[in-house]
Amino acid sequence: MIIKKLAVNKGEQTVFSLAEIARIVGVKADKNLISAVRYYVKSGDLLRLAKGLYALDKDYLRYELGNKLRTPSYVSLYTVLQNEGVVFQ
Repeated sequence: MIIKKLAVNKGEQTVFSLAEIARIVGVKADKNLISAVRYYVKSGDLLRLAKGLYALDKDYLRYELGNKLRTPSYVSLYTVLQNEGVVFQ
């Protein structure tokens, strides 16, 4: 159930914190949710990126992970233009 609800949100978000998983699923972030997330990590359905940060698969956005690790943070305009192929230097 947790994986299906996270997959629906994958278009908007690729990296999830435990609190975000609880909000999406509609439960409190308690021991039961932590046990369920731990089960999905062991079974390979969730990927643990860092303490308290998870992704559904290896196709997560690394800038989103960086933003969650270092808050507040941003991606510069130059980086976006370089990734889109507009800036070549």
